[in-house]
Amino acid sequence: ARVVSARVLCESEGRRVVEVRLEIGAALLEYRPGDCVGVRCPNPELAVRAAAAAVRRRHALDDDDDALRTRPDLSAAVTRSLLRAAATWCDDPKERDACLVLAAKAGAKLYEAVVSRPRLRLYELFETLRSASPSLDALLAAAPPLAARFYSIASSPLVDPTHIAFAFSVVRVRTPSGRLLDGVCTAWLDAVLAPFCRGEPADLSVDLFLKPTDSFTLPDDPNQPVVMVGPGTGVSPFLGFLAHRRAALGQSSAPAKLPGSRPALPGSKRLSTTTLYFGCRHPDRDWLFRDEMNAFLADGTLSSLRCAFSRRTPGDKVYVQHLMRHDAKLLADHLRHRRHVYVCGDGANMAKDVNAALLDVILQANLAPDPDAAAAYLDAMKRDRRLLLDLWSPVDDYDDESAE
Repeated sequence: ARVVSARVLCESEGRRVVEVRLEIGAALLEYRPGDCVGVRCPNPELAVRAAAAAVRRRHALDDDDDALRTRPDLSAAVTRSLLRAAATWCDDPKERDACLVLAAKAGAKLYEAVVSRPRLRLYELFETLRSASPSLDALLAAAPPLAARFYSIASSPLVDPTHIAFAFSVVRVRTPSGRLLDGVCTAWLDAVLAPFCRGEPADLSVDLFLKPTDSFTLPDDPNQPVVMVGPGTGVSPFLGFLAHRRAALGQSSAPAKLPGSRPALPGSKRLSTTTLYFGCRHPDRDWLFRDEMNAFLADGTLSSLRCAFSRRTPGDKVYVQHLMRHDAKLLADHLRHRRHVYVCGDGANMAKDVNAALLDVILQANLAPDPDAAAAYLDAMKRDRRLLLDLWSPVDDYDDESAE
């Protein structure tokens, strides 16, 4: 898909979020809001160089390194199975024995100290093991494949069927040992999109494909009330939902006179057609799609915008789950009428907090007599596809199996 434009949505306190807009081909023309796109990215060049150098120590390798660039995940976690494979690649007995010790049950503490805590990556293992030289086939057999990364579509085909947009946070993670590691795909996207973000002309295509959703879609009736919970980049699919509803309802998409920022509390008291819970740190630093949200609110596409700002007031951290508990009576009425609730974003923390808030809403409204029954109520909502989740969590495959 050809890149049309890209812009930085926020860059604050070490966080950078970029939106990209692309011209799509026929394979993606049937997308719906709620679908994702899979992006195929190459391995980082430093990883390719390290792996190529290791292979060439004792084996032939084509000069273009294409297989290393696109097939194995050279930034994969160094698991015990990879260490056992690496032992067979080493000529040096000391390096071979070190791999086997790290892979063994007796080496669990050492594995944690030198592999797991610093989040050692496969290509770094090649830099450490100077005698290791797998053949290309052996490396491809042992390493996990380089997987596509998925991003929620933030646009609607009713508005423009030939273009899509998605947003991503540029991932930079501090490991338990203090190292900073870049996300493979987001770092690559950020680098190749840099000219567009600077407003410079560029010719770039991104290899992507459609991943249709089986349930994370809007109701057919655009007037049916829905609640959407999407802090941070979790709001992306809901931008597509709202654009879709505006077009379906035939509402004008002309720019409206935008109101100022809305307070986190107490906010709107009316839960009507479409309610969005959004969260970020500060309204002036990382409120993604602020103008778009306010425009949807101004023209009536969005009935209620509830914004939680966790760093606006020192000592008073407000998150989306706090606003949901504040709106318990309104949300309970929504649940009582068997309406849809959508949650998108961080599956490691936010989703658990939102789930706990929904359980509190259910209990407070006497929709269930006790916590177990409240949990069963939410399970029934999921089965009935009235509680729909689109969640992601950081992948951590270190120490992913029992030591042998």
